[in-house]
Order: sequence, then C-alpha cells, then structure tokens
Amino acid sequence: AQKLLIAFHALLSYGPDGCANKLEAMRASAEHARKQISNGQTASSLDRALIRLIDTCEFSQCHAILHNKKKTEDSQEHCKTTKLREILIDHFERARAARAESRAMIFTGTRQSVDEIATALDPQKALTDSSLAITSNRLIRVQRFVGQASMKQSVQRQAVERFHTGHCNVLVATCVAEEGLDIG
Repeated sequence: AQKLLIAFHALLSYGPDGCANKLEAMRASAEHARKQISNGQTASSLDRALIRLIDTCEFSQCHAILHNKKKTEDSQEHCKTTKLREILIDHFERARAARAESRAMIFTGTRQSVDEIATALDPQKALTDSSLAITSNRLIRVQRFVGQASMKQSVQRQAVERFHTGHCNVLVATCVAEEGLDIG
C-alpha cells in the first residue's frame, strides 16, 4: 500500500512519467523477489504481497497505460512545469528590461524530475554534468545539480560555479542541495 501511495504521489507531483517509473520500480522489486523464491530463498510477506499485486490485471493495465503515455511523443508536460516556465520567463524578461542580472534556484524531489524540468525549461541546451556552460542570449540557461550518487563532487562544484558566475541563470537541483549550498 505504501508503494502505491508513493506512485500516486509521483503521479500528482511529477505526472505520468514519475508514476510510471515508480510502478516500474515496484515491478522490478517483485521480479527480484520472485527470483529469490524460485531459487529456494525466503521472501518477506511484503515481497509476496507485492508479487500478488503486480500479477493483477489492474496493475498491468495501469502500468501499460502509463508506460504507453510515457513513450508517446505527444505526452503533455506536467502543468507545474508549464507554470514554472511562465513564471521564469516573466521574471527574466523583467530583469532583462531593467538591465539587471537575476538567477533562480528550483528544488525538486528526484533526479528524474531534475532532468525533466531542466529539459523542459531549456530544451536547446539543458546542461548535463559533463557539458560546459555557454553564456548566450537565451533567456533561460539551465544547470542541473544532483546528489553525489549521480554527480561527482568536483562536477557539483563546477555546476555551482557556473551558476555563481552567471553562465547559467537557473539551477535545477534535487533536495540534497537545499541545505548547505553556498551560492554567495
């Protein structure tokens, strides 16, 4: 039940892609437990319940619908992303009109949502951890920032430096950066 609640929260917070990813993780966990059982190992009662859940028609249908929506090129972005882009465009247009420099930081819950938001905000040049930031006349210039599981500390420092120096004016980060990130 908790895993389904997390998937539902992902649907509300991140849209169909986020929910589909949670359901795929549930399916992978269940398949891992199924392999353990077939190898003669014991599985917890929660793992056995998860196996029963993913074997239901309802789970399969829900997973298929979300997975197909995820694969469709026409899938609409989450309404929060659309609103975020509108707010940032307005903010940076006003800053540009006032000949002022401005930056914004966006915090989100998952590495996947960092990638989705960064790509949606700056599809021409959503910076990855290995690419160099290029200052240009683009209104929104995005830099990703995620935890050390996906981004080495040296690359994190480079990302913060790019943001600090103005090469990028939007830093999209996981919640790991909320505390202790010194932008100065």
